[in-house]
Amino acid sequence: MKKVLIALFAIMPFVSFAQSNTTLTPEQQLEKARRQLEAAQKAVAEAKAKAEKAQKAAAEAKAKAKAEADRKAKEEADKKAREIAAKQAAIQEQIRKAQEETAKLNAEAERLNKEAQQANVTPATAVPETKKETSASDNKKEPTKTDTPTIPNAPESKSTTVIPSSNGGWNPPATAAKKTNKYVKSSKKDDDDISKYLEGAVPVVDGSVTFTLDLDVPGKSAEDIYQIAYEYMDELAEDDNQKTDEAAKSAIALVNEAQHQIAARMCEWLVFNSSFISLDRSEFNYTLVANCTDNHLHMTLSRINYSYEENRDTGFKTKAEDWIVDEFALNKNKNKLSRLSGKFRRATIDRKNEIFNGIKEALR
Repeated sequence: MKKVLIALFAIMPFVSFAQSNTTLTPEQQLEKARRQLEAAQKAVAEAKAKAEKAQKAAAEAKAKAKAEADRKAKEEADKKAREIAAKQAAIQEQIRKAQEETAKLNAEAERLNKEAQQANVTPATAVPETKKETSASDNKKEPTKTDTPTIPNAPESKSTTVIPSSNGGWNPPATAAKKTNKYVKSSKKDDDDISKYLEGAVPVVDGSVTFTLDLDVPGKSAEDIYQIAYEYMDELAEDDNQKTDEAAKSAIALVNEAQHQIAARMCEWLVFNSSFISLDRSEFNYTLVANCTDNHLHMTLSRINYSYEENRDTGFKTKAEDWIVDEFALNKNKNKLSRLSGKFRRATIDRKNEIFNGIKEALR
């Protein structure tokens, strides 16, 4: 029995081999070929799907790269456009300031013309009677009544071009004055007497803050006073307080030599505090006008406005009438300066005193 089992186990592989090599019928071969074709078609379909997926992924990557490049290009273009717009806005702002100041100077010139025509070139304050004794001005022919002068848009220019007399005798300065530093301003600071900054220290005339100096100058003709005032104001436009921007630069803008009048636009810094680590200051713009007659000078400082910390969120622009008058710059009891606007009032009064004291010294 044992030998029979061994023999059976020995011949089993040959039986299996014989079965595997049995010849297939045509139907079986067809079925086998069909299954192989289906398997091949499935493999092709899978390969095609994988290829399409790879192409789609490549297209998406390319589109994404292009979109990113376009985004960066757009951001760069937008940045440049913003920079250009900012520069254009700054230029337009400078033009606007120049136009505003031109309009102010035109108005000031018209006012001076009216005063001169009404009072025969006599300032608002009475001129000493010694004027009647001076023959030079008495014999001078009164200028013909003319229209308001046209002021150049660039007040810093001291062109030698003469504007026709249709501007009421007002012209740009004929020549630039020589800077001799003849009228050196004192660096002495005002004392701490608070009373000179309190009620009434900032006069309002016809709705406008206007500081006025009426100075008797015995023994000097209108021409003498005019020449000294011109040199002083020309030097003032070049002192350490002045701004250096070409579009907003202090200068004598107009003169009326026949009536001995000078109009200057001043664009300077009003410094509140200066130290090694900090600088607190504001742009300070105003009009300075001198009206010279025999033995007398009438000077006004008006058209005042400020631009404080313009590039900061806390910055602002304002005019004197809305900022340093009693209503805004003093407390309710009128015995103290307000915290913020009070420093503008103090510094403005100090600067006015410095300018008026300087012309007084120059005319001694």
